[in-house]
Amino acid sequence: LSTRFLTEVFAGGWQPAAALTAERVSAAAAAWFLQAVPKPASDRPLDTLIGFRLTTAVGRPAAYPVQVDASPEQHDVSVIWRAPDRVECVVDEVVCGFIVDPARCWLHHGARRYHVSADVDGIALWCDGDWRQWCVRPVVAARAAVDGARGTDADAVHAQLPGVVTQLLVQVGQTVTAGMPLLVLEAMKLVHTLTAPRDGVVARINVAAGDTVAGGAQLVSLAARPG
Repeated sequence: LSTRFLTEVFAGGWQPAAALTAERVSAAAAAWFLQAVPKPASDRPLDTLIGFRLTTAVGRPAAYPVQVDASPEQHDVSVIWRAPDRVECVVDEVVCGFIVDPARCWLHHGARRYHVSADVDGIALWCDGDWRQWCVRPVVAARAAVDGARGTDADAVHAQLPGVVTQLLVQVGQTVTAGMPLLVLEAMKLVHTLTAPRDGVVARINVAAGDTVAGGAQLVSLAARPG
């Protein structure tokens, strides 16, 4: 019994999947970046909501932070466009460089080659007989999704921005329905009406009118209706 065929079949040298996590996560981030980031990129930060620098390469942002879902873990990856045919990714302090072959939808990392396809469900990579699909999105979008979920979860309402509570529209013990206004928060010179995320009873109100609250502060807690 011999395992010599492994080095013959796998041009980049066979390695267990766990040893290639950083590389595969980087390949997914690079593939998403090359297909999703618009050309040419603007140097104005509000256009793309990314970190930028004045020395950005023409036509692409110098660095683009993305989050790759490698369930059950999420990895933050910095994608750096080095040249028209070269992308570099940094994940968990590991640097992986890729040569791009857009005509064939390939990414090359040393002797290893990743075939890339993309659809509405994410980025799919095929390499050394292994196929896997990845969910990739910009870090700002990933954080916004977390903040949004935290802002209105099933049992509480949080302040999504720092501001001042201008009105309380309910009392403890009051029955509320989903979408019913609970309080008014003035933040960023705008008035935000926060509503109940579900039917229930107001169990606790943690603020009073006129209070200044921090972003993420829990304002109202809900409990299930009795009976």
